[in-house]
Amino acid sequence: MTTKEWLNTESALQPDTELFRSGRRFVLCAYADSHGQLLLRSHADLDRSGGPTNTTIDLLFKPAGLLKIRDVYDGLVIRCATAQEAEGIRTTHPSFRFSRDDRVFMLESKGEIDYVVAMAVGWREGVLSPTQQSFFNDIDAGRPRWPSQPLFSAGPASTSPPPGP
Repeated sequence: MTTKEWLNTESALQPDTELFRSGRRFVLCAYADSHGQLLLRSHADLDRSGGPTNTTIDLLFKPAGLLKIRDVYDGLVIRCATAQEAEGIRTTHPSFRFSRDDRVFMLESKGEIDYVVAMAVGWREGVLSPTQQSFFNDIDAGRPRWPSQPLFSAGPASTSPPPGP
């Protein structure tokens, strides 16, 4: 069983609304520039408290056009920016074209704040099979080969291997 959520409506993305919270460790898993997809992942292994977990959590931002992120988050809260925070980010990046549907998502971890500008965010949690690269890149009978990257992309994707033992 996979739990999933996809948030892309104005009613779900109100300023200063907390969207997601987890004490688990998340790593930068992939960015596909052709579709502006940013994937953060919490691997099925150990959570921060040292307890075992058998589920993987994939967090997807789409289309992500402006990013201030790090490669690892020990515990993560995602919320919509306040109007003041969003305006500050817009002012800091005058050359970036914000679309009408763009949202500023604040990523908080250990007292530090990063952000992603995207139209939507979603996540899926479940047991990821060994042949499946991601919950967001399903096997498609119409495609000539099995997915070999965490995200579908017509162009190059940046991926990082899972953390070592």
